[in-house]
Amino acid sequence: KDEKGRQLIFSNTHNDAEILSRNIKKSSKQRMKIKVHRGGLSQGKRNDAELELKYGDIDAISCTPTLELGIDIGAIDVAISAFTSKHDSFIQRSGRAGRNGKKSYTFCVFDPNDAGCYYYSKNIDDYIKQEHKIEISTDNPIISSKHREAKKVEMDCKIGGKDYYNKTKYMTSSYELTLPETGKMSIRGSTGKILIHYNGKTIGERGVPVGYYQLHKNALYPMDPDFYEVDLLKKEAGSVKAYLKKSVEENQATKAIVRVILKEPLTSSNDREYGKISLLRIITGYYKGTAGTNVMEWVRYDFDEDEDGENFRWYSDHMAVKIIVPPVEAGGEDPGIHTIIHVFVNAAKIVTKCEAEEIDAIYDGGSIYLYDNTNDGVNGVSQMIYENYEKVLETSRKLLDDCNCDKRKNPEMGGCPRCTFTTGFCLTNNKELDKKKAREFF
Repeated sequence: KDEKGRQLIFSNTHNDAEILSRNIKKSSKQRMKIKVHRGGLSQGKRNDAELELKYGDIDAISCTPTLELGIDIGAIDVAISAFTSKHDSFIQRSGRAGRNGKKSYTFCVFDPNDAGCYYYSKNIDDYIKQEHKIEISTDNPIISSKHREAKKVEMDCKIGGKDYYNKTKYMTSSYELTLPETGKMSIRGSTGKILIHYNGKTIGERGVPVGYYQLHKNALYPMDPDFYEVDLLKKEAGSVKAYLKKSVEENQATKAIVRVILKEPLTSSNDREYGKISLLRIITGYYKGTAGTNVMEWVRYDFDEDEDGENFRWYSDHMAVKIIVPPVEAGGEDPGIHTIIHVFVNAAKIVTKCEAEEIDAIYDGGSIYLYDNTNDGVNGVSQMIYENYEKVLETSRKLLDDCNCDKRKNPEMGGCPRCTFTTGFCLTNNKELDKKKAREFF
């Protein structure tokens, strides 16, 4: 009663954290003071939010996992977390509250229209009993190739002894190294980012591929306390820049339409195989509608490929698991295959404890490829799917069997948020699904 409570509200994505903050500012009768803390913001903005919460100048921070650990923000009274597939992360988020013997509260918010949330609501013991186990793979062709190239550069710099720190030869910035074969590599970690510009200044950054999905031309992009629209996404001298302009459509949101083309498949004829693939991805348009409403009802906008295509396509290598499936029917992609892909991805998220953005899938030539959807093309998810394939199949069956959508009012319903929809990127926006065929397959 004598002092204001301090709250941390965890979201799993940048956009969710931004939108939650805006909604609280608009709806709070007590005018709650809240700021955003996430990756992609300047260090100065994040430091300000931390200090203002610590000293009681604001009431809450809407954040992503950037505040899960390692930062002193003082005593927290309430920790609220969107459901995360990793029980460890939920425990870590909850542990930010209640220090120094203070009474505190923690909440986990489930989304009833998310397949993973619905699965764990039916199997909560599986969530609580997750093992804290981290495996490190030392034999990965994508990462290993970058290490080999970096070693070549290091040896070249060592020749003669005096050139070891010759930045003019290979260094492009304080944290980037130009490799002869693989291009730029960040010394700090993952490579590839989009620099976000407004009024001639860099105001943030976003990693790829998610950055392409969220910063394509005409995309709406919230960045506390302002709201922007992407005027142009452009490749410039080895980097990618998104140029923003202010937007008045604060209650609107956009979702990219992503076309994925398999350029280099796995050639093995085995029913299941693990290895490296190459993809071409193109942003062909976007959906736009009121934030928080059903995306299936949003309006579709397609880009003119001749005019905009080059700015919205990129090639990338990924580790993937290939699964051979029965032939599709004539006349386009079979809704059954489409649904099977969704169920595979949903089950893989549960088994590997990953988030929606970390895995994606493509169907090509009679095979489904589940691939690591991160900038470097490798995060270990596809390898875990390969090694735990039977468990993925079992979880897929449980997803379909535990949900009674096909027995409800609409028996002809092709898909359902609780079992066959995906929270990732879907070309048809979760339409044209066939649960019956997916159930027969699994």
